[in-house]
Amino acid sequence: MEVEVKYRESDLKRLEARLNTLGARFLGDFKEVDVYFQHPLRDFHKTDEALRLRIVDGEYELTYKGPRSNTEVKSREEITVKVDNIEKMQEILERLGFRPIAKLVKLRRKYILNDCIVSLDRVEHLGSFVEIEALSSVENPIETVLNTTKLLQLKGSIMEKTYLELLLEKNDKT
Repeated sequence: MEVEVKYRESDLKRLEARLNTLGARFLGDFKEVDVYFQHPLRDFHKTDEALRLRIVDGEYELTYKGPRSNTEVKSREEITVKVDNIEKMQEILERLGFRPIAKLVKLRRKYILNDCIVSLDRVEHLGSFVEIEALSSVENPIETVLNTTKLLQLKGSIMEKTYLELLLEKNDKT
């Protein structure tokens, strides 16, 4: 299960300083490129599912995301498998009728704090965000994520929309 929250954050430098003050462990800088696919027979937008191919640091993975739960913190099934040939994987998907609908590029700085991965994201065409995701081994992930949010002194409301939804909305307006 993926358990996370996301906030729009205009001042990532301030947040990074807060992470350092709290003793967060820096994991590194990553460029993630995600290609999202639409199912040939059902509308993933209506079923609240997602299928993506991700490229990060020369590694590839295919991820299925199930519908979100109706809680304050986004919680959903997530199944990921490593892929050794992204071109062939994309060809298989397209031959099965899946079609690419969006490409999302983000620069991500990752930290570990309070049993959570804290990602400072700069998403191409969308802006800056912070995402807090509980580690899969955490016993009470929702409580852990909310406690980490308080530690970071995040303001504003939790974003309900995914990066994909934000990107598709933006593309519809242009």
